[in-house]
Amino acid sequence: MLVITGGEPLLRQGQLVLIIRRIVERLGLRPRIEVETNGTIKPVEKLVELVDQFNVSPKLRNSGMLPEIRFRLEALRALAKSGKAIFKFVIVNKEDISEVLHYIETVPLPRDKVYLMPESRSREEYLERLELVKSLCREHGLRLSPRLHLLYGWN
Repeated sequence: MLVITGGEPLLRQGQLVLIIRRIVERLGLRPRIEVETNGTIKPVEKLVELVDQFNVSPKLRNSGMLPEIRFRLEALRALAKSGKAIFKFVIVNKEDISEVLHYIETVPLPRDKVYLMPESRSREEYLERLELVKSLCREHGLRLSPRLHLLYGWN
């Protein structure tokens, strides 16, 4: 498996396409390829063809970023339409769910591809928010994205 992450990989899509093709050539096989993105840049078709999954983490209000920077409808729609994207939202409090539901309805996003993850920096903080996020997932038919390193105290 090859996971491409760091900063925002979709800023350099042309280079990504070349790198992925070269890796496949040199390996002589095709690994599963995932790209992590914040969902603000529309992927080019050549990249969509090469990628098995886009791990999209759109920023919510709780990130402190302005809406016009973090919510790019055209890019989100293209990622959702590709059929190759999952969407992970970082949850700080129960009010965050209203914004997640806005994304689901506006883009639209399939609920079975939407994950909620508790925001946390420590095991204690994680455990405090985990029950809230689990209940939001159950209530709205969404999935939980656990943070195993925090759950098991590997931070």
